[in-house]
Amino acid sequence: MNIYTNLLLVLMCLFGTGCSQTPSTSINSISEKTPEINSNFALDKLSAQAYSPNKLLEFPADYAIQNGVEKCLEELDKSPAGICLITQEKDNGRTVDFYVRNKKPGFVTVQITPKLTNMVADFKATYNETFAPNTTTKAFTLTTINTSKRNSWTYESNRRPGSMYAKHDDSYIYTLPYEVGTTHIVGQGNNSMITHYGELAYSIDWLMDENTAVMAAREGIVVEVVDSFKTGGPDPSYWNSSNYIVIQHLDGTAAYYGHHQFHGAKVKVGDKVKVGDVLALAGCTGFCSTPHVHFHVERPVSGGMIQTLPTKFKVDIGPDGKIIAEKIVEVLNYTAPGNSPLPRPQDAFDKDSLTRVPDKLEEIVNGIDDPVKASEAFRDYIKNNKDKINKRWKDLNVRAMGGDREAQKELGVVLDHVMNISDDRKFAKIFDLSPYDPETGAGAKMLPAAEEGILIWWQAFTIDY
Repeated sequence: MNIYTNLLLVLMCLFGTGCSQTPSTSINSISEKTPEINSNFALDKLSAQAYSPNKLLEFPADYAIQNGVEKCLEELDKSPAGICLITQEKDNGRTVDFYVRNKKPGFVTVQITPKLTNMVADFKATYNETFAPNTTTKAFTLTTINTSKRNSWTYESNRRPGSMYAKHDDSYIYTLPYEVGTTHIVGQGNNSMITHYGELAYSIDWLMDENTAVMAAREGIVVEVVDSFKTGGPDPSYWNSSNYIVIQHLDGTAAYYGHHQFHGAKVKVGDKVKVGDVLALAGCTGFCSTPHVHFHVERPVSGGMIQTLPTKFKVDIGPDGKIIAEKIVEVLNYTAPGNSPLPRPQDAFDKDSLTRVPDKLEEIVNGIDDPVKASEAFRDYIKNNKDKINKRWKDLNVRAMGGDREAQKELGVVLDHVMNISDDRKFAKIFDLSPYDPETGAGAKMLPAAEEGILIWWQAFTIDY
């Protein structure tokens, strides 16, 4: 098996979730050299504060290009991953060195979990490290324990854009990611509803029509562009089918802009962007039920997990010309400010809107310490307002089907974030939202009154034709 074949197999394994058997490759010419960090977009400054330089001591400089490493780099041009894993077998296979080639213009954090037989790695359990842009770096070595016995190795891998050593600049004020003077509703905010929890806790969804320009909220360099998906829908099967763009910032964090339409990207990897530059045209690819842009700022905590970070946005200009910054709140209209004061953000829908019901229920539940009594109050409110909720639901559907744009926007929010109230983390006090364990029966339970309330809630969202 030649080196080109080996490189491609290793490359494909790194891009996926695992590999059944990873071949080794023979690299003849190895020398140590301190790598040069790409200074594009001041990333040399970033390296000093966001990267551990002692991981860049060994650098295989001369890879005998004619033997196939250039083929590895060619393959990187075809994938958004931008990472190639190269192995070198030494001493008749008794040791294996792993090198990581990062062709991206930004930092990438890689996670590798080896599965070894009669071998040991020079790290514990799982390897996680951040690799500087445009570098080839020695990562780790596998060593045979008993040379008289057979050895073998495979691995699973993941990668995330950005540096796990990054420290977010909490003083930075982001710009709303759409055109100055236009207004968009926040359909889902931080720590909210169906999908913004866990890794995605500090995320924001702005509802907007297809073809609306999505703009950069902060300056940076484009490190990932996925633009090939054509469809989407409110089904988990679409979860990994979203188009997206990732912009890396000077502090090592990265902003994610998701769901743009097929071939809607207006930037490419390596582009430097300024605040307000058009990145893409809004769409509904991936897991969504209505066109919107999903935005969050992240840093990798490992190659397999991210932490989203709280952000503040410029929402107005004060009479004294100073910027007014706030955390974004869901179900409010936000108009992107220019250089003059704006009216304060207003409720996107009227006080009787169905989008307001979960807030009222949260107020009721949080106002009662006893979970049993809180669940009873939860049920009673839904029961007493069932007919009112049902009437509003029917009216909303009639207006939306009749072409009322505001009703269609409200309907999108209700379908996305209101109806599945049993999945809402706001009500953890009365719902057990931990994963269901079929052996112990733990998880996925509700207090009896809460369960009764949910049944009444679903009855309220019926329409008799």
